[in-house]
Amino acid sequence: MLFNVFCVLLRRELRHHWRNKADIVHPLIFFLLVLSLLGLSMGHQQQSLHNLAPHLVWISVLLSVLMSFDKVFKPDLTSGVLLQHFMRPKGIYPMIAAKMCSHWLVTCLPLLIFMPIIKLVFDLPWDALGVLTLSLLIGVLALTAIGTMAESLALAKAKSNYLVALICLPLQVPVLLFALSMMESAHFMPRVQAYLALLVAFSLLTCVFCPFVTKQALTINLQ
Repeated sequence: MLFNVFCVLLRRELRHHWRNKADIVHPLIFFLLVLSLLGLSMGHQQQSLHNLAPHLVWISVLLSVLMSFDKVFKPDLTSGVLLQHFMRPKGIYPMIAAKMCSHWLVTCLPLLIFMPIIKLVFDLPWDALGVLTLSLLIGVLALTAIGTMAESLALAKAKSNYLVALICLPLQVPVLLFALSMMESAHFMPRVQAYLALLVAFSLLTCVFCPFVTKQALTINLQ
């Protein structure tokens, strides 16, 4: 029953993002701009650029994801849809899960299109590109869970973007550390597997814990 509700809400969220393509395009453009500026700041130091490529990509991803959370709950709060969800208590967690999943899909999957370009620009080996892609798929899920929770906590604030950033950035540091540690160990598979396990565990922890906090925060904001 709850899974059916989740599927219906997920389709609704994806249709909403498809109609409002700016939700997909703007973070993607921001990602490319930040990555380009960080790359230009390295000048002509090709070796340094090659070594720091995962760091530049992950910082760009983190910032682009961070700017996209203001559209998670605010449209539904303004239209009254969010209040309707709380009139059906069993539909709250499926709604939160659907928003998290749709945000992950429209944020993470478009980034995969640029992975071959990133490989060419930064001259990454195929194994390093594979590890980077895997770290993004898993790590962005944790970023999404944390950002969704932060947006629910800051929903009633006038300048919520600043508060969301203040909440998100410290909590997202472990994701960055585990992902970059995976990249630094890309040529030694046992160490990659160890950091991958830590990244998966942290992502699962956020996906379990953050929806609970999100529900409580939304309940308070709607009172």
